[in-house]
Amino acid sequence: MNLLLSRGLVRLILTLALSALCAFAQSERGTITGAVRDTSGAVVPGASIKITNDATNVALDTVSNAQGEFTMPSMPPGTYTVRVEKQGFRPSEEKGLTLVAGGNVRADAALQVGAATQAVEVSATAVQLQTDDSRTSVTLENRLVQDLPLEVAGSVRGPFQLASIAPDAKNLGGITGLSIGGGQAAAYGTSLDGISANTSRALYTSTVSSNAPSVEAIDQFSIDSAGYKAEFGHAAGNMTFASKSGTNSYHGNVYEFLRNNDLDANYFYNNISGIPNSIYKQNDFGGTFGGPVWIPKFYRGKDKTFFFFSYEGFRNRAGSNAATYTVPTQEMYNGDFSKWVTSAGAQIPIYNPLSQVQNPTTGAYTRTAFPGNVIPPSLFSPNSVQSLKIFQQSGVLVPNDGATPGTVAYVTSNYFLTKASSNNNLNN
Repeated sequence: MNLLLSRGLVRLILTLALSALCAFAQSERGTITGAVRDTSGAVVPGASIKITNDATNVALDTVSNAQGEFTMPSMPPGTYTVRVEKQGFRPSEEKGLTLVAGGNVRADAALQVGAATQAVEVSATAVQLQTDDSRTSVTLENRLVQDLPLEVAGSVRGPFQLASIAPDAKNLGGITGLSIGGGQAAAYGTSLDGISANTSRALYTSTVSSNAPSVEAIDQFSIDSAGYKAEFGHAAGNMTFASKSGTNSYHGNVYEFLRNNDLDANYFYNNISGIPNSIYKQNDFGGTFGGPVWIPKFYRGKDKTFFFFSYEGFRNRAGSNAATYTVPTQEMYNGDFSKWVTSAGAQIPIYNPLSQVQNPTTGAYTRTAFPGNVIPPSLFSPNSVQSLKIFQQSGVLVPNDGATPGTVAYVTSNYFLTKASSNNNLNN
């Protein structure tokens, strides 16, 4: 008795959980609609329609209205079979009907007089012209999402790399990233499984990517450049992402994209100078797994309840490219600029700003150079003295090129940076 009660309780919890999920906005969902007629073109009201998801075998039922039409809204993207039955007619079954994210698809049926045991099977064909709405849209399905190569260079893979191949999308580069349908940069809208993925900032690809799922978790997504629903009216274009779902079979994958110094070639100018390549270690790794929920001897979710799990980790350590900078020499911290020279070796004089006077005749201003090109410590700002102590104690910002004092190389482009690195770690 307790076991039966527990089973019923679990089913109730699962049902409530699924109902709660369905309560969210479902803009990634699509609609299957159609009309049922006989071979003469007359409408067939009251026909039974069963729409079955081929991947999960979950079926939904409806009937045609007085005009012979039917509509099934809020359907997740996928491939469907639509079966139409009416007493006195042969059943009609259309297979391979593809519904894209946020799209509409028609499944019209023409019933033939005959016995119910003689079914008429039809294979769905791609619709060349969509007449149910005025939406201008491009859908990148799972095969393209999985098979098209994506560059892994300094950042985790993102769906915007795929979005930029759409006809009405333009990759503007930089942090603004994308423009859709001729709209302003970063003015598009995004949603994931019906939930807005927009950020509080302008929609830079770098910030929206933090709300986007792993590429491995995306089943498909649509890019709408015109004629989209009123709920997206505030945006100049819209991207609708649909995440993967578990099916009746268990499936998954693991992956690793690796880059490091052993695999990458050195920079051309580094080779000329004999400088080794800067540090670069990058790992983009993860995995997915999904299928029906199954608790041995307790619950079997085939055709009913499914799960899908995705994880992607990104680890990047990048060293700076070889670069030169100009920093003060050790004696400059003490006010000694006697070795500050031009490319010709001539000393560059330092003038005392407090010695400035004006010629009453010409109006010109003149100043007196510091003796020996050395600024007296008495003229140092107290705040500067405290700040300079940090650099003097650490001994970091001093020339490291080994140039001879009194030459231009000693005071210009005298600091060589090769060892700095930065870390970029993400989990998605």
